[in-house]
Amino acid sequence: DLLEKLLVNKKCLVYVFGNPYALPLIPNLSKASRVIEVYQDFSEFQINAAHQFLSNYECSGKLPVTIDIQ
Repeated sequence: DLLEKLLVNKKCLVYVFGNPYALPLIPNLSKASRVIEVYQDFSEFQINAAHQFLSNYECSGKLPVTIDIQ
């Protein structure tokens, strides 16, 4: 419920560590200003994501699967 409300009322960047097929389960995800799918929940991936976020590095990529987000 909290994430759903935040996505509607605030400017949000969403980092998802894990399966991209979980993305459709997040209500109002289409309202996020950016969604970063990281795939793995290992510390190396978290550290990389933190560096990207704190340094505002541009990320590029495309999911190899088709996901419909709401």
